[in-house]
Formats: sequence, C-alpha cells, structure tokens
Amino acid sequence: MSRRKDKLKKLQAQVRALEAKSSPPDPTTATPIVSGPRQIVEQLVSMSGSMRAEHYSGPLPPPQMLEEYNRVVPGFADRIILMAEKQQDHRQKLESTVINSRTGSERLGTHYAFALAVLFGLGAIYLLERGHGSAGIAVLITDITALVGTFIAGRYMQKKENQDKIKALTQPPQKSR
Repeated sequence: MSRRKDKLKKLQAQVRALEAKSSPPDPTTATPIVSGPRQIVEQLVSMSGSMRAEHYSGPLPPPQMLEEYNRVVPGFADRIILMAEKQQDHRQKLESTVINSRTGSERLGTHYAFALAVLFGLGAIYLLERGHGSAGIAVLITDITALVGTFIAGRYMQKKENQDKIKALTQPPQKSR
C-alpha cells in the first residue's frame, strides 16, 4: 500500500511541476478538459491500475488466442491442437480400458456366482438323496435366497446408478464460490 502512496505522491509532484511550468493552454488544440491536478493524477492512477482477464473452458483456447500464440511462436497453435488431440485419445483409451476391465470383472463374478449356485444346488440334492431332508432343504432355500437377493440388489444398484446419472445430466451445473 505504501508503494502506491509513494507513486501517487510522486505523480502529484510531477503534475504540480508541470502546471507551474506550463503556459496557458492553446485553445486550438483538442485535448480533454481536466479541471485540476487531482483529476490528472486520478486519471493516471486509474490507467496504470487497469487489468484485463480472460477465461475459457475446454481443451483448446479460443481462436483469437491461438492466433496470438502463432504470432509469438510460429506453429505453436498446431502444437496446442495436437497436444489436445493426443490427450483426448489417451483419455478415450483409458476409459475403454476401465470399461473393458469392469465388464470382464463383472462377467467373471457372474461365472463364479453361477458355479457356486450350481455347487450348492448339487449339495442340497445330495443331502436330500442321502436322507438329510431338513439340511438339504435349508441349503436349497439358502441357495435360492442368495441368488434372488443378489439379483434384486444388483437391479436396485443399477437402477440407482442410472437415476443418479440422469439427475447429474439434467441438473444445471452448480456455481462455484
């Protein structure tokens, strides 16, 4: 803050010195009317304190910015576009890998679950044939209950995920604070 005050005082002193040296203004020149040194200093300070900010979203800057990059370093816009294309390809390959991996894991889990269900079903039938009716029925009921419960829970989770995705897609993005 003291740096600004020092600059302001220095500008004020320069304006006073210029006003003291200057002769009456020439009426033929077209200059903006400024009533006093204070306004000149305020105008100078406001001009020196201005700032410009731009914001864009996405993998590529806007075309005007790409033009400016090309002006500074020839061919730089092409390099930026190539970088964005490579990043997009990389991201798509990763997504494909994740999806294939999840699909494989789900398929493997389904095969193991089926094998266990068959194994428990055969165990229940074996127990029933050997005269252990209550144990065989208990294993069979447990097997069927586990299969049905897993099926219902899987459907419920899938439905919930789909609803969450639809909700995320239909709601407007929340503003960050």
